[in-house]
Amino acid sequence: MPIDEVILTQIAYNEPNKKELDLSYRTNSGQPKLKATDIKSLVIALAQNTIIDHLDLGFHDLGDEGATILAKNLTRIKHIQLRENLIGPQGAQALASNRYFIELGLHGNNIGDEGIAAFANNTTLEELRIGNNDITNHGIKLLATNNTLFSLISRSNRINDEGVGAWLSNHTLQKAIFEGCFASAAMNAKLAEKLQQNQRLAAQLAAEQNPITKANLKAFIKHQPANVPSLLELGLFAVKRYIQQGTINQAQVQMLPFDLIESYQLMR
Repeated sequence: MPIDEVILTQIAYNEPNKKELDLSYRTNSGQPKLKATDIKSLVIALAQNTIIDHLDLGFHDLGDEGATILAKNLTRIKHIQLRENLIGPQGAQALASNRYFIELGLHGNNIGDEGIAAFANNTTLEELRIGNNDITNHGIKLLATNNTLFSLISRSNRINDEGVGAWLSNHTLQKAIFEGCFASAAMNAKLAEKLQQNQRLAAQLAAEQNPITKANLKAFIKHQPANVPSLLELGLFAVKRYIQQGTINQAQVQMLPFDLIESYQLMR
């Protein structure tokens, strides 16, 4: 069933003035599930919208065709949720080719090893959720060659120590969840240690390459007070991402540089 014309018009004219659009079946269960043909008008409306960058289309029946339509036409959406949408390898490959998404949710589809392999060469995604997708060690080892992912959620896939161990050679991943897989406690402990090393490295590189000014920090505190229960615990890397993207990733980091600590204390 096509999306209501009133909703499409509102989207096209930036009404309401919100960054997030939730059209998931879970939220709109009173309507039939969307199929690929139903979202062609949606991508047209979104092309005119200049505000929305979060899109939730979870729990519909978009399939590979719908995923391909989204991948080819969405250039302003940064965060997209496509949980349980009958998406297979072909749809995953199309989504992996999109160079605008930085967060993608694919939990509960059927992309398998063939689909996940396509994300190995993606250079824009920072967070990927691929739980319950029939992925094995082969596929997850290919994904481990990706050098831009910060966060990976891979619950309930057919992955053991061999697959998880591949990430011990990855230097960019900072958060990983392999619950419901078959990795041993010892391997999970090794991975946790590696992720902490990656976090420290990222903070160090950010400090050297992208110094944050006191002016930026002061603006952050002023405009996002709710997100600063303890600024010193956010860390340099998280603040850097906030300044660049307008969002905060609550990453585990060690300590802010002295000049930022000093400026924060002076403003309290």
